[in-house]
Amino acid sequence: NFVPNNYNPLYYKNPFEFNPERWIDTKAAPHPFAFVPFSSGPRNCIGQHFAVMEAKLIMTKLMQNYDWHIERPEDVSFTIGFVTKPS
Repeated sequence: NFVPNNYNPLYYKNPFEFNPERWIDTKAAPHPFAFVPFSSGPRNCIGQHFAVMEAKLIMTKLMQNYDWHIERPEDVSFTIGFVTKPS
């Protein structure tokens, strides 16, 4: 189970803080196996490349067709269990 790695202070500064910018700075990237959404090695997800390409295409279409703005920022917290979900 790789979910606990997402909240490990050894890999991320303020691991429980919602901070998408942590992925922008590639020089400060965490350990390569700290975040492995599709597993790794010879038995990894066979559809991972398709899923990533599909996500990029969907986000591109959404960004092209809608104006985006944040009405009011919200604090987001998560509950760790079998599946990570909003509290």
